[in-house]
Amino acid sequence: MIEIFVLVVITILSVYVAVGLHEILHYLVARVLRYQACFKHVGILAFQVEYRNQNCPLDNFLIAFISPFLLTIIGILIPLNYYTLVLKVTCLMNLFNLLPFTADGEVILLSIVQLIQKEKNSEK
Repeated sequence: MIEIFVLVVITILSVYVAVGLHEILHYLVARVLRYQACFKHVGILAFQVEYRNQNCPLDNFLIAFISPFLLTIIGILIPLNYYTLVLKVTCLMNLFNLLPFTADGEVILLSIVQLIQKEKNSEK
């Protein structure tokens, strides 16, 4: 019975660690790029990072891309065992955040399109 309780606690903590790290990485990249980023509560225990868009596609790309990319890499590097399975899977699930139907993926795709358009306009 205690082992089941420990696994439930590890599962809950693993999910919160991965989600928290995801948002913290967005925050850190935004701060490094000199944005006034802040955390906003969106639920009882959930939060997201907000910053004022300065219409810089490269910055938007980096802020959106770093979290899913690094967490996917971390998920690959985490050794697979009984206690790290949920953390590993949760980190690897960040790969889906790169797809355009998620918030991060939408920003990534839009930023890439804007960067390509900017490049084409500068060639004229």
